[in-house]
Amino acid sequence: MEDERIWNCSRQGMYTVRLAYYQLTQ
Repeated sequence: MEDERIWNCSRQGMYTVRLAYYQLTQ
């Protein structure tokens, strides 16, 4: 359960960082 929770958190974090980077470069 913990592994799945951590994976979900990191996945959401990566998406947020990617979205922010895309907005910055635009």
